[in-house]
Amino acid sequence: MGKKELKEQNKDLVIHVVDVINKFDPSNSSKFTGFLIKKLKEHLDDIKSTLGKPSGRFRLREVILEGGNSNIKNFSKPIGDNDLENNIIYYLTECYGRENLESLHLFNEHLKENRIPQGYRDINNYGSWEEIQKVASLATIKLDQKRLEKEVMTVIDNEEWLVIRPLTIESSLTYGSGTKWCTASKQNHEYFYRYSKNGVLNYVINKIDGEKYGVYYDISNNEFSIWNAPDRRIDSVESTMPFEIINTIYKISKIGEPNYSYFSELEKLKSNSYFEEKMENVPVEESDDDVEIANYEDYEEVTVLG
Repeated sequence: MGKKELKEQNKDLVIHVVDVINKFDPSNSSKFTGFLIKKLKEHLDDIKSTLGKPSGRFRLREVILEGGNSNIKNFSKPIGDNDLENNIIYYLTECYGRENLESLHLFNEHLKENRIPQGYRDINNYGSWEEIQKVASLATIKLDQKRLEKEVMTVIDNEEWLVIRPLTIESSLTYGSGTKWCTASKQNHEYFYRYSKNGVLNYVINKIDGEKYGVYYDISNNEFSIWNAPDRRIDSVESTMPFEIINTIYKISKIGEPNYSYFSELEKLKSNSYFEEKMENVPVEESDDDVEIANYEDYEEVTVLG
């Protein structure tokens, strides 16, 4: 039996990858499909150059193990027409990255509501996921800024730079979106509460290009550190922040109280309850003679951001 006849008899196995990629496009006009194809090719080229193997030879088995538990806010993983297509969808989800797909969907939502500025609306002008994340994050901050004004302390706000101290976990997630900072983790709020209790946590945002930095002053260790969006500690000269901005943050942080001091009573209750719950789950060392309880102060120790 020839290939043509086999295709006719097994139409559910005749799949065009572009059609599957198009299922990831959050728009109704396929406007993002070209960008998604470009990013997939770049991903496969990266793997090929790293592994030295043909980019088409990958096992779907590995993807199924990871992709089956997808839980992405603002992004509903596409559903294929059959099992084979679903396996390809699992694979593509891992190639693109869940956070990147979430950013694309968020970008599309802002685009539909005309929150993306002119000059930044054409997806074909974007070369990386990071660029999309920055623009989408800026749009989100502008949308939520009024609602969250009582949940942040504004340190600097001029035409180019915004510096705030997040005073709630929600404001930390909003202003820290698009970064890898542990203090802006959706899954684990522990770091935000720990760093807020032990020092002065600042988020620095360029209002023009969306560049972000985390600036932390550890009070007990008298240590000042700067972190870029990928959560790598950097020197001040590696950032795009003007010296005046860094100097102002440093001086104000040195004389300031920890973020926790400015929490609302409700947020303090959340923070305290969070650590009490964590302490309940700390293993207790038992012996024949006595029972030793974990030291709370030791648990409170913090080192550096990230």
